[in-house]
Amino acid sequence: MHEFQFESRVPILGPLISGVRRLWHSIAGRWALRWLAGQQEGINAAVAERLNAAAQAGQVHDSRIAELEARQRALFDTLRTHIGQYETEKGRLAASHAQLTDLIHSLQQERAGQQAANAETATRLEQRLDALAEAVAADATHLAQLQTATQCHLQEIGQELGEMAGRIGGLRQEDAA
Repeated sequence: MHEFQFESRVPILGPLISGVRRLWHSIAGRWALRWLAGQQEGINAAVAERLNAAAQAGQVHDSRIAELEARQRALFDTLRTHIGQYETEKGRLAASHAQLTDLIHSLQQERAGQQAANAETATRLEQRLDALAEAVAADATHLAQLQTATQCHLQEIGQELGEMAGRIGGLRQEDAA
């Protein structure tokens, strides 16, 4: 900053007018300017402090968003694992069910052929058939339980993903504000 130089073009009295103005400026003006400069320095310090606080808050939000995104990726990985396990178990149970159905069918045919010849053999075959039917029912119940558990897991993961997306959106809105 440079001080203002008072000049006067008035003949003869010009130097006197300039001298009086410089004197008045040194008495009143400098103090007013110092006061204004002090206020401006205070404002500048407050603005710098708030900008630093906002930058730190932004870093905290960025790290939280990164954590939430990592958690979301982990949940997606878990979901893929559960779906894979569900599909594998579903395929195994379907194959087991088909084998048991074929066995039941063949046992029913065998039972029909031997019923006339031997009542005792028919009783044994009926017991085997009942045991196999119970096994099929147990496998069907197990399959239903697996489907229910998988659906519950999928719903829980979906809810967590929705909540995370809401939190990430809220954090991004805060960052934008």
